[in-house]
Amino acid sequence: METYKKLGEDTHSMEPIRYLQEVNEWWRTGAVAPVFLQPNRRDEFDELIDLLDKERITAIIGPRRVGKTTLMYQLIDYLLQSGIRKENILFISMDDPLITMVVDPLKIMMDEYLEKIIKKPVRNIERLYIVIDEMHFLKDWNLWLKRYYDLKYNIKFIVSSSSATHLLKFSKESLVGRITEVKIMPLNFKEFIKLKGSSDLLKPYATRDLCHVGVDDLFFELTQFQNEIVLYFNEYLVAGGYPEYFKENDIRMWQDTLLSDVIEKTVYRDIAVLYQIKNPQYLEKILMYIAQNNCQPVSFNKIAQALSISTGTIINLIYYLESTYLIGSLPLYSKNVKKQIKSNRKFFIIDSGLRNSLLRIRDITDENIGLLVESVIDSNLMATKESRRLPEIRNISYFRDKQKHEVDVILEMNGRTVPIEVKYQNHIYDHDLKNLLHFMDVHDLVFGVVITKNLFEQRGNILCIPAWMFLLIFSNQTAD
Repeated sequence: METYKKLGEDTHSMEPIRYLQEVNEWWRTGAVAPVFLQPNRRDEFDELIDLLDKERITAIIGPRRVGKTTLMYQLIDYLLQSGIRKENILFISMDDPLITMVVDPLKIMMDEYLEKIIKKPVRNIERLYIVIDEMHFLKDWNLWLKRYYDLKYNIKFIVSSSSATHLLKFSKESLVGRITEVKIMPLNFKEFIKLKGSSDLLKPYATRDLCHVGVDDLFFELTQFQNEIVLYFNEYLVAGGYPEYFKENDIRMWQDTLLSDVIEKTVYRDIAVLYQIKNPQYLEKILMYIAQNNCQPVSFNKIAQALSISTGTIINLIYYLESTYLIGSLPLYSKNVKKQIKSNRKFFIIDSGLRNSLLRIRDITDENIGLLVESVIDSNLMATKESRRLPEIRNISYFRDKQKHEVDVILEMNGRTVPIEVKYQNHIYDHDLKNLLHFMDVHDLVFGVVITKNLFEQRGNILCIPAWMFLLIFSNQTAD
């Protein structure tokens, strides 16, 4: 306690209990302040609700500003609405400047909470819900959680982190069998439309199977809202999938927000501090290189040469950028694991809004649209795989052989291999199908997909489908 009192001179002498009462205002009001809630809920909300009754620690993992804290407040609101005693819900943010100044903050806050709010022996309490935001900023957080978990107190811990590597590394070391991860990524296109308040547009695409879309039978039904959905899709391509976009009307201000709140804080605070990076400006250089060469197969050596940074450093920094969800990558499609590991990867910025903010792109042009759409397809597929919404997605990769046959995406799902080529245009010619047909012939496949602008038709065993429709159908699929 002396540690906190000593720091009190710089924090307006706020004692721990006063701090907790201020942050957990529902102890006084019985409700979460509306400013912390959003009217719409992410798809992961129901999964988090199902985990509330489980003993395991729930870890919400995802990039900065993607809505993890909002989800936590929505869970608290749900608990209050369900009749849970208001004092039995504790929220702490390890990212709070007041908390970061305290030695052993979790111990101090828990001791104060149990002594002055719960006021019962910990073995005799009703179930407590301890919600801790940005847990990775707490030193030895995994050991603290393990201690409380192993004591078998009637406590449900819900924690969040913006660093998958940091959280998963330490959870695997000391929390094996004690933690369940739920990954939250930027909004996919379906969620973007939902948050725009147009859920009614999504009904025709629910429960459709991408591999069994009857164009002739479903053409009118699946294209009836095309004009409105295309407008949303163009907006999504420019703005991206970070939920706070819906509070901002000016694209310039939104891009400034993304640069300062997502990229700069992730690079200079999360990565630089967590991994003790000496030259965090290298991370920005890599981000800019990937933004400029979006979805192009490239080697670590080539990036190193272009940026005059050692290959070893490049490998480490890209690993950190992927672990904090600023970038994603696709490996080469190969049955040979060693070949796949050694081959070039296709890197992309995880969110189109982030890429556009880096490059200061505010309008869609024919010059930049193709690779932008491809990166949105890649990021939506990867987000679905990461979140385990479709547990049967085994792998997402790209294909290129020595004869330079290339296919943009190879999706392995439900025991099937589906090659996908992105041709964001309204006319598909025979030469546009050449590489796709070659891959299908070599691997004895009977179904392929060409993603177009608005063309929706069947070409033999190839489905030509608009990008917006592909994303809506895919995000509604369930595993067979």
